[in-house]
Amino acid sequence: MDLELNFAVLPSQSAKLADALEPLLRTDVFTDALHPVGAAGTKAVREAAAGLLARGGWTPGPGTVLITGNGRQGIAAAVSAFVPMGERLAVEALTYPVVKAMARRLGIELVPIETDAGGLVPAALEAAHATAPVRALYVQPTLHNPLGPTMPAARRARGDRATAGPARGRGQHLRLPAPRNRAARRASPLKRQRAGSLAAYWLRLKR
Repeated sequence: MDLELNFAVLPSQSAKLADALEPLLRTDVFTDALHPVGAAGTKAVREAAAGLLARGGWTPGPGTVLITGNGRQGIAAAVSAFVPMGERLAVEALTYPVVKAMARRLGIELVPIETDAGGLVPAALEAAHATAPVRALYVQPTLHNPLGPTMPAARRARGDRATAGPARGRGQHLRLPAPRNRAARRASPLKRQRAGSLAAYWLRLKR
C-alpha cells in the first residue's frame, strides 16, 4: 500500500478552503503572495511560525526559524544537514514514504524502529543504536500520520533518555514533525536539553 499521498475527505472542506483563499483574489495581496521568499523569510513570518511551534512551555527563538518551499523540502534540508552520506537514520517502522525516497538519494541507511499503540518503542531504539550507532531520529510523537497515536508522557521521558546517549556520543539530532492541532500542541515534545544535541521541528502550512 502506497501511503505517500493521503487526502482528507470532509463534506465542508471545499467551502472552507474557498473562504480561506478568497482574500488572495485581491490584486495587492495576490501580487505580494507571488513574490519570492528566501530561507530567512520575514520577521513577521518567523515570529508567527515560532508561536505555532511553541508547546509544553517551550518556544523556539524566531531567529532559529527557516522557511522552505514546502514540507518535503524542509524534510530534505533537515535530513541532508543532520545525517552524512553512509550514516544511519532511525525512523518509525511505518514512516512517511518520502523520507524513504530521500534517504535513497542521499545515500542514508534507514533503521526501522518498532512501534506499538503508544508510538515508537524506546527500548527498540536503544537496541538499534547499540547494534550500530544511529546519527538521527525522525519521529512523530504526536498524532502520528497515518496511524494516529500520541506518545504518552512517560514514554516521551524514556525517549529522551534513549536519545541522550547518542546525542552525547555522535551529536544526534531529533527530527520531529509538529502537529497543527491546538490540543495536540499542548503535549510536551521529546526534550532537547542535552549537550551536543540539536532538534529540528517541521511545521507544514498550506495556502
